[in-house]
Amino acid sequence: MPSSLPSELLAPVVQSVLADLSLVPPQIDAYKSGLEPISANTQDKPDLEHIGHCLRILDALLLGLWGRASGRDQIDAKRGPLCAGLIAVCVAAAVLYSDDGRKALGMQVHVF
Repeated sequence: MPSSLPSELLAPVVQSVLADLSLVPPQIDAYKSGLEPISANTQDKPDLEHIGHCLRILDALLLGLWGRASGRDQIDAKRGPLCAGLIAVCVAAAVLYSDDGRKALGMQVHVF
């Protein structure tokens, strides 16, 4: 299934998402030391919406490059940082959506 997106977008999208993903682990470390999760008052705050958009674009690009070595090689070269970043985002999401994380951010906590 070919993608309607040009394969030349793959490298810049990977670089862009890696830049935001690299900002997540320090936020987790800060939370572990007692600070707010994804603090609003820091410049080095990851843009979770941007990460989500990049992942959707990567999904579309990779489906279009399925079976072609060029796309697989570009992703394989960044596999370690991408995996580490995605795991960090999962941890951050778990913190943000926990009761404590919502309270720290002033979000409403719903009890089901």
